[in-house]
Amino acid sequence: MFESPCKSINVLNAWSESQEELRETQPVSPHGKSKRVKTKKKKRKQQQSEKRSVSAPQLSTDDTDKGQKEKKYRPDEPIVRGIFQIGKKSHDVVLTATRVTWTPIQPETPTADHDVKKLEEYVELKDVFAVKVKRRRSAGQQSGGTLLGITLFQCKKKGLKLKEHTIHLNNLSTDHCEIWIKSLKEILSGFKNRPKSLKVFVNPVSHKKEAYQLYLDEVAPLFKLADIEADVTITKRKGHALSILKDCSLEDYDGTCALGIITQRGIVSEAS
Repeated sequence: MFESPCKSINVLNAWSESQEELRETQPVSPHGKSKRVKTKKKKRKQQQSEKRSVSAPQLSTDDTDKGQKEKKYRPDEPIVRGIFQIGKKSHDVVLTATRVTWTPIQPETPTADHDVKKLEEYVELKDVFAVKVKRRRSAGQQSGGTLLGITLFQCKKKGLKLKEHTIHLNNLSTDHCEIWIKSLKEILSGFKNRPKSLKVFVNPVSHKKEAYQLYLDEVAPLFKLADIEADVTITKRKGHALSILKDCSLEDYDGTCALGIITQRGIVSEAS
């Protein structure tokens, strides 16, 4: 068992007293040698006791921190649970390591459990590319505002295309939303294959010469939401994108993206 802090203080006081006794007895004692040997033994004993009382709690703390860092959640294990308003109804919302699931809160009836299962909805976190705090702001207000809840930004498949879709989880509690935001961001940041930096090429003559404006209006905001840094080059001639790819350090990017540029046999060339 570890010694208490009070006992550790007593040990230090006892050691100080023994030092004073040693200084007082050395000049006058005819048996100074034996007293010094006895005092050294006492000193060694007190040091060992002090070492145990100080170092043991530090080791215990380190082990606790290590255990917390190594903790991993099972895919179906609830991490956070709370009540949010989705649409016009209150829902029981559960966050796990793989998805957010919500079910409407129904009055207790004999068939309530069966009805809830039928109404359960979810979104896979692998399809969520951003999570933001939702606020109400007045016209022209750039920051602050009244807290409304959390918004999840999802890539939803529509035919052959991916469309942006938002899920609004409304709750006015600041503490509640902070816990959810922190948990969601920790999970999303753990997806290792998500790009953080992209090299982007835009062909200005494509899409009726509106390609760059289309990029600014539709693509750039999505990159910003997903915390992706984009290095944009507006091509000026045929083969411009290819020449840049040959010269630049591709290790600086997680991928490339092209707007209005086609790929033929692995070679990037501007569309006519």
